[in-house]
Formats: sequence, structure tokens, C-alpha cells
Amino acid sequence: MHSIKQAALAGLASFALAAPAHAYIDIVFDYRYDTTGYFTDDKRAVLEQVASAFESRIFSDLTAVTSDPAGDGLIAMPFFGLTSIRDFSVGQGQFYIFVNSSGTATAKESHNVSGGQGGFSYTRGIRGSAEFKDNHLYRGQEVDTRYGGALTFSSTLDYYVDEDISTVESFSGQYDFYTAALKGMLDIFSVNLTTDARGRFNGEHLKSQNNGLPVNSQVNGGKRTVGGVMGSLADGSLQEAVFAFGLATGERRYLTELDYALIDDAGWDVSGFTEMPNTPPVPEPQTWAMLAAGLGLIGLQARKKMRG
Repeated sequence: MHSIKQAALAGLASFALAAPAHAYIDIVFDYRYDTTGYFTDDKRAVLEQVASAFESRIFSDLTAVTSDPAGDGLIAMPFFGLTSIRDFSVGQGQFYIFVNSSGTATAKESHNVSGGQGGFSYTRGIRGSAEFKDNHLYRGQEVDTRYGGALTFSSTLDYYVDEDISTVESFSGQYDFYTAALKGMLDIFSVNLTTDARGRFNGEHLKSQNNGLPVNSQVNGGKRTVGGVMGSLADGSLQEAVFAFGLATGERRYLTELDYALIDDAGWDVSGFTEMPNTPPVPEPQTWAMLAAGLGLIGLQARKKMRG
């Protein structure tokens, strides 16, 4: 049995060393602009579940953004008219989402959550070094990522806040906080940049999820949107895509493969559509058995120590 434990530990070490060079992004919600206490613990818990829906599929090598107060630096200005943040820095792999609420929030859809890439400028303006500016704009990617974005929720709407989004209860007359946040986040990931000259969502991966056909759009509030388009969920069932226009009260949506396809078409790397490089091989069944046995032994020893 001791040899099985050793093999399990060796296997765990080898898989750790073989971890992908690319990493899934780390979404960080920043609440410093929530001066009214709008984002209570239950709302923050929902936003973490929203983040997980994106973090579980989007991978990237986002470089760090480090401001130097004595040289090049970033000024973050996520919300118009509110205090900016000087010498702002972002860690490697992190994607910052600033959140706030407003009683006069203007949004493009009935659920009143507006999302978009946040504004920024440089402490040296146009005179900043080209390398510094390029890193802030792209962070090592082909798509314009910047540091993240901003979400503004309407404080006047009655939202249904569900800390466990795996189940759906009846919430007639309320907008779903989870779905509304998903829709705002899709704007931050620039899915509306994937239309062609004819106003069609015409990306390669979207068409792969739509019988090889583009999706026609219309302009709603200055934004290219679609209506009634269906996407598949993990269990194979169909649901109206999150990016489809509008949200009714009492309605819950989850990100579909069509939504993920749009994110990939916008220039991000999404698992299932873009292959993650340097992915370790799938272990053989007997290897999994040794790993499980070894972990079981480790757990048993820990429990014996606790009882002793």
C-alpha cells in the first residue's frame, strides 16, 4: 500500500509540473465605488458565480500592469464624473471589473445593467513609452483587453438575488440579478465587435453553433443585438442566448455555447473553441486509480491524527 501512496504523490507532482502554460483568467470585482452599500454580501456572492461562468472557459496569458509613480502610470477612470484612480496596477492574469449602482442608470435593455470596458489614461499621456502603452492596451493579447471594465446596476430596480444559481425558484415581477450581470459582462468582453459590414454576427465559432449560418442583428439603443436566437447548454438543452436582446422579469438564463462562441470570436481564447496549448495528457484509468488510492490514504492518516 505504501508503494501506491508513493505513486499517487509522484503522480500528483508530475501533473502539477505538467500544468498548462496558459491560465484561466482571474476576474476581480472592485467595490471601491460602491459608496451606498448597494452590493451586499448576497449580491457579491452572485457576482462571484457570474465570474466563475467566465473564468471556467476563458484562458489567457494576461501580462501584469505595473504603474510607476515616477514614470509611466495608469489612471483608471471606470465611471464618468467619479474620482479616478492614479497609479493603478493589475496583477498577471487578473481582469478587473469595477462595479457601482445609480438611481439614474441608463442602459440599453430593460434590466438596466450597463457594461463596458472602463476608461483609462496615462500619467504621461501621449508622451508615455510605446511599450507601456501597448501593454496596457493589449496585455500580451491580440484583442484590446485593457485592464477590465465596469458594471453599473440600477438601484431603482427590484432584482432577484439568488446565492445558489444552480436551482431556479419562481421570482415573478423581479429581474434576475445573475442574468442581468451576465449580459453586462458580455459587453465588457466586446461580443458586439464581432459583426460584419452587413450587421451580422458572422464569426467562425458562432456559425459553428448556428448550423453554419451567421446571425442577423438589429440596432437597439445604439447596440447590435439579436432576438430569439437559441444556444445549447452543457446538458444539451436549448435556451435563448444571454446576448439575445432583452430580459423579462422572472427569467433566468445561463451562458450558452453560442455566448462562449461570441467571446472567442471577439478575440479571447475560450476552451471548447480554441485549444489550450501545452495541455497535459489525460491520465490513464489505472493512473487515476492510483491517485485516488493515494489521496484516500492521505485523508485516512489525517483523520487518525485528528482522532488521536
